[in-house]
Amino acid sequence: MSKVTIIGGGVSGLAAGIYAQMSGLESEIFEGHSVIGGQCTSWKRKGFHIDNCVHWMTGTSPEKEIHQVWKDVGVIGEGCKMIEHEYFMQVDFDGIKGHAWRDLNKMESELLSIAPEDKELIHDLIKAIRNFRCIELPALKPKEQMGFLDNMKLLWKMRKAIPVAVKYGKMTIGDLAQQFKSPVIRQMIHNYVPETYFAISTLYMYANFSAGNADLPLGGSDSITLKMRDRYLQLGGKISTKKKAVSIDVEGTRCTKVNFE
Repeated sequence: MSKVTIIGGGVSGLAAGIYAQMSGLESEIFEGHSVIGGQCTSWKRKGFHIDNCVHWMTGTSPEKEIHQVWKDVGVIGEGCKMIEHEYFMQVDFDGIKGHAWRDLNKMESELLSIAPEDKELIHDLIKAIRNFRCIELPALKPKEQMGFLDNMKLLWKMRKAIPVAVKYGKMTIGDLAQQFKSPVIRQMIHNYVPETYFAISTLYMYANFSAGNADLPLGGSDSITLKMRDRYLQLGGKISTKKKAVSIDVEGTRCTKVNFE
């Protein structure tokens, strides 16, 4: 049997190994560091837990394709608890608090009470977030294998997002924030990410959160890595750490040898 050699034990490498084992192939992951996980990691220092990788995990909603991928690799399933925050963020401007609530009706009502002068813009913003919930990240079939009908089905599924993309596609977060008269709402829009980012990224972020598709796994980055590691090992995979690859010998289209430091 041919062996699958995977260089790098981050999320992608672990996922590749898991699917290789699920397909009946023999595989081994070689990781240059002393621990696996790659950038999906955290550490403790002077009494603090530092984790700046997983702010949220896209795919926690069972309605999305990538949810099945997270189940396959062992991150979502029985005993895997998700933290479902009531709001994504909060700002306090001169004693006035604004929240990006999970409940969009609640968010809209609060924003209208804070800034009735921005009524139309608030309605448009909430509508855009709702319509952006239909965005799907194709995960069950490689793009190369998606035919015309697959693409048409995907486009139809995401049809409500098209007007949003047209309206906000070229707008920066700074541009969007400046449309509002309320300083509280302006702070809510541009305080989380730089003003030069595209506004559409914030809409997508809020859309996922409000749809229950961006929750946080209990334990953060380490819990994701450890669950994937355990799943891979249970399937019979092998992991070698402190093995930094420097070159690959290839004959034709096949790898014959991986050389390490």
